[in-house]
Formats: sequence, structure tokens, C-alpha cells
Amino acid sequence: MDLLLRAAFQPLLIAVLVASIAAGTLIWLPLLYVGIVVYVIGVVMAVRDPSLAAKARTAELSGRISSRAFRGMIQEIERSQRNVDEALGQTSGVLAQRLQETVGVQSKALVEQAYTLAEKGQFLEQYLSQVNEQQLQNEIKQLDMRIAQTTDQHTLDQFKETRKTMVARLNNARSLKTLIERISAQLQNIDANLDNVRTEIIRLHATGVDATMASEQVARHLGDLNTDMDAFKRVLDTEMVESGATTRL
Repeated sequence: MDLLLRAAFQPLLIAVLVASIAAGTLIWLPLLYVGIVVYVIGVVMAVRDPSLAAKARTAELSGRISSRAFRGMIQEIERSQRNVDEALGQTSGVLAQRLQETVGVQSKALVEQAYTLAEKGQFLEQYLSQVNEQQLQNEIKQLDMRIAQTTDQHTLDQFKETRKTMVARLNNARSLKTLIERISAQLQNIDANLDNVRTEIIRLHATGVDATMASEQVARHLGDLNTDMDAFKRVLDTEMVESGATTRL
């Protein structure tokens, strides 16, 4: 539905529709029908345009990120990806084709990885906002005092079990903070690599080196990075499950 709306509200098509309404009203009625037909054909063609679908997908993923910190990092990555696309657009011939087929595909996949990581980081932020570390520490101290003053073994066992649970929750919160830092570092790494890709594309275009070998080398690096991100996400998911964070999804 979002793709259809994007296609229907493209400025050029809207201009055609408005012009046909004006022409049909003021000049000759059949011009209105001609304009509507042209508009509908334009919308159908736009819906089938892969670039428009990609923009709609990007807007959908980007819209999920509301965290101020992660939103800022995603915006930087989106800027870097636009720079990569601009650099690709300046190439031509065999080099352009090879770069689009390899580097273009891999860079977009890397941006998709960034959206996924940012969404996980945002979730962890929201989860941690429900955990008051200072309050937990104070409650543990109070519990320690009660444990020291308790002589009844059954009550003592209950207090110790409660303390164990509270300490585990406190440690999990600290571990999740570390995960957020790791996610931030990975997003910065993605941004830096996209900047490097743009520079490499410009260099390849300027030097006119062998298109196949050079483009495959850059694409291989991005592919390795995508693989690393997949591995990182698996580790991240495991640690989130172990911390209990995913139970709040």
C-alpha cells in the first residue's frame, strides 16, 4: 500500500493530473480523460520500478527507528549509502554494470543489516529504561542487612534466593549496556565502510582499472562484512535471550 501511495503521489504524475484537470475544465473535456489515462499508466509503471520499491522499503525500515541515538547513526548510514549510489551513478559502461551487480547489491544489504541492528539496540534501550540500577543496588543492600539480622533458616533461604534474583537482574542490565555499545560500534563500522566504498568507486572510475577484478574485490570485502554482521546478530540474539530481554518483546 505504501508503495502504491508513493507512486500515486510522485510530483511529476501529480503535475500531469492537475494539468489534465485544468485543461479538461477550461479548454477541452477529452483532455481530462487523456490526462487521467496517462496518470494511471504512470502510476502502474512507477509501482513496477525497483528503485521506488527500494525507497519504500528504506522508508519503512527507517521509520521504525525512533531512538535519538540510533536514529542519528542510521541517518549517517543513509547519507553514506546515498553517496555510494551517487558514485555508482557517475560510472559507465562495463564498470558501472559490474559495480551495480556486486558493490551496489552488497552495500544495500549492509544497510539492511544496519536497520536490524539499530532496531535491536532501540529495543534494548527501551528495556533498560524500565530497570533502575540504583534502586536495585539499594534494595540489595537493604536485603543484605535483613539477611545479617535473620536467624530463621527458612526466611534466610528466601532472602538469599531473592537476593540472587536481584543480583542477576542487575548484572543483566549491565551486560545489556555493553551490548548497546557493541551495536553502536558495529553501526559506526558500517558507516565507515560505506564511506570507504564510495572512495573506492571514485578511484576505480578515475583510474580505469580492470572492472571485474576491482569490483569483485570491493564486493568481497562488503560480503565478508555482511557475514560478520550475521554472526554478530546471532551472538546478540543469544545474549539477549540469556539476559531475559526478549521476554519483554
